[in-house]
Amino acid sequence: MSEAIIVQAGNVTKGYVDTNLALKVDKIDGKNLPTNDYDDTAKEAVDSLGTASKCDIGTSEGNVPVINSDGKLDISILR
Repeated sequence: MSEAIIVQAGNVTKGYVDTNLALKVDKIDGKNLPTNDYDDTAKEAVDSLGTASKCDIGTSEGNVPVINSDGKLDISILR
């Protein structure tokens, strides 16, 4: 990946544009950013791992415990 360069208006040349345009990645037909670009088996394996963002908060099994304002587990979780 190339290093970002800050360019001020007025100092961009055709050579600069051509050089940096040559570094871009071309679109590949059938591959779009918002799609599932890997097979369903791999997607299911990744999805099955879960994330904290998919879990409910609380004290039940599988839930994400809430940390209180002191940065500690609430006493209700320890019972």
